[in-house]
Amino acid sequence: MSDTPLFDRLAADRLSTHGLPLPPEPPTTYLRPQTTWRGDLIRDPLTQEMPTVTQPEHVQTSHPQRKLGRLPEHPEHLRPRLHLGQFLRGDYKLSVPDVVDYSTKVASWPMAANDRLGDCTAADAAHGVQVWTTWGQGQTITPSDEAVVKFYSASTGYDPADPATDQGGNLQEVCEAFRTIGIAGRTIEAFFRVNSDDFDELRSALYLFGAVSIGMAFPEFAMDQFNHDQPWDYVPGRTRVKIEGGHDVLLVGATKGGNLKVVTWGKVQEVTPRFWTRFMGSRAHGEAWARVEQDWVASSGIAPGNALDVAALNQAFMSLTGQPGPFTQPETPQPVDPEPDPVAYDLSRELLDAATSLEDTAKRLRQLLSGA
Repeated sequence: MSDTPLFDRLAADRLSTHGLPLPPEPPTTYLRPQTTWRGDLIRDPLTQEMPTVTQPEHVQTSHPQRKLGRLPEHPEHLRPRLHLGQFLRGDYKLSVPDVVDYSTKVASWPMAANDRLGDCTAADAAHGVQVWTTWGQGQTITPSDEAVVKFYSASTGYDPADPATDQGGNLQEVCEAFRTIGIAGRTIEAFFRVNSDDFDELRSALYLFGAVSIGMAFPEFAMDQFNHDQPWDYVPGRTRVKIEGGHDVLLVGATKGGNLKVVTWGKVQEVTPRFWTRFMGSRAHGEAWARVEQDWVASSGIAPGNALDVAALNQAFMSLTGQPGPFTQPETPQPVDPEPDPVAYDLSRELLDAATSLEDTAKRLRQLLSGA
């Protein structure tokens, strides 16, 4: 196994331009070999000595009170998923407003324990709840740190009594836990993988569902930009970029051709498209997930049924999960017979009577000509 940190190998400038290396299989074995999540891995016997390190390298950052914690994405053949792009109707992406921004009405964004734990995936879920309730219900619901940590434990196997289990989380696993377990009493109905290289699809997902979870490779220099309230930006030509680890942020705003907005570590952070492409796109094994929260969808006035092939989506959801699809087929308006115009109605009756009279006259003429 290489001594080079995993995310450094995945996202450093020296990656081949001829293609990306395949993700490791399984992708978690390098990062948390002695932990478990819902029985996926076998935990070491309790009699065995626990690791002395309290947080792995991919959770720590250059700032003592800002943690990371996003683990690499599972290969699709190991964990199948729904892809939003397969269900978007026609040119819907082109009809989305140029500016989509759901950050403006939320008064504050808590740290959500991401200053001491590698729970960025759980903090992302808590921030999503804030967006959905603020815009969908007119009242912000903010999950407590206790609720966030409880969800972090349920979705990743973290045990507050054992610091060595603070290993971060895999976004797809966390989304599934959000769907089945929930955070602070709130669950999602479904989730999609979004193309993190397609800004139009990202903006469409954001517009439809209020927020998008973004897995990224976090470069060390971005911490200095964050500290100085500068946008995350990347200047091409850097000979070497140190990747501190994987991070999860929540996309809440996007301008066509301009900057994007994400939430992390208690505030809104702007991101330039070139930074996004370099550290949040497929080149860095970035990932994006849209989550469906039906209360927000119903209250926002944005109908996914007008944008998605609901029948195909529900069928795919059932094939994947064995459960009924969560989307309601939009009703097709039934044709209604228009009320007749009085003048047109009278004229049509006169024409019909005239036609009947002409038909009778023609019949008598034929009888006369035939000698009857």
